[in-house]
Amino acid sequence: MSLDTASYDRASRRRPAFTLVELLVVIAIIGILIALLLPAVQAAREAARRAQCNNNLKQLGIALQNYHDTNGRFPIRSNTNNVMGTGSTASPGGDTGGNFLRLLPYMEQKAIYDQYNFTYAINVSNVPGHSLGAEYQAVPHTDPRHWPNYTVIPGFLCPSVPGMAVTGTNPDAYNNGGSDRALTDYATCGGSPSCQIQWPGRGALTPFVPVSPYVPPQWGGYFGESGLGYSGDTWSSSAANTNGVFAYGNWAASFNDILDGTSNTFAIGEQPRNCSPDQWSGWHNSHQGMFYAQAPVNFPTCMSERDVTGNLITWSTTGTFWPLFAAYSGLRSKHPGGAQVVFADGSTHFISEAVNYEIFNRLAVRNDQRTVGTEY
Repeated sequence: MSLDTASYDRASRRRPAFTLVELLVVIAIIGILIALLLPAVQAAREAARRAQCNNNLKQLGIALQNYHDTNGRFPIRSNTNNVMGTGSTASPGGDTGGNFLRLLPYMEQKAIYDQYNFTYAINVSNVPGHSLGAEYQAVPHTDPRHWPNYTVIPGFLCPSVPGMAVTGTNPDAYNNGGSDRALTDYATCGGSPSCQIQWPGRGALTPFVPVSPYVPPQWGGYFGESGLGYSGDTWSSSAANTNGVFAYGNWAASFNDILDGTSNTFAIGEQPRNCSPDQWSGWHNSHQGMFYAQAPVNFPTCMSERDVTGNLITWSTTGTFWPLFAAYSGLRSKHPGGAQVVFADGSTHFISEAVNYEIFNRLAVRNDQRTVGTEY
């Protein structure tokens, strides 16, 4: 062996290598860096999803303004001037869809709107030239992809909300016979209703909301004005029966009805599809979700969340608040810290979970005529 070869062999044996301890330290450092980076990546993704959600709401706000310019008021939901059934089974009554259905022509979705026959009740399903009202069970449930109710409209969905965009295969108890219908993550605002008698659940919220200084606790609504557009068993067409921009019945406000100003009044807000049983009626339906300023912002009623008692909300175990109208008909989102709304002037804003409860109710009511600050 030459001298040079021996020196090379000794140098090779002295070449440093990673020890097990050093390798574990490197792995730990990489893990820490990933742990630090992952929340930032997730936050960036949520920021992008929230921006898209905000854009959807802006488009809805523009559609509302265009609808008002054409019709002199915002779109109603329901209508009793139609027929259920055909031929010998035809009879007056039934609903002809919700607010969002009527907005379709103003959202570049006129082709879908034109498939509906507003002569007939359409809350179950409606196909071109045929009503699936009273005679619904006689119609084969084949190829629902051709039903307009099945059409998923991206502008009605918030990308922050997980889950199916169409019912029919989801294991929920509010599927109304199993007919498919596409969903939405947005809801029109009905104000601050007095629900103590007409609807269950207002009393259950008492521990979680401030006591109103304006009305006795049993009245339900924060200012005492009536809400919902519902009286006894009749859907009302009177502005006197609702204090929001939209009613649960056959009425919606014009600009002249919004005494507090369009820039101070909610019109549309977030309400994820897995947080309210009303949202499972579908975007076309006259019973599609509405939101009211009763439950605090982001009050937990969503599937896979824990309610205020700590119970996990699932389709099989819906917990205390999921079935209660006053609780599930609130403003909520899948964004941290609050939810987004469209005001009646078409502008969009983020409403914090920490918003003052009275200010929140003032913004929901169109005619309380109480001043509102610029910060929510």
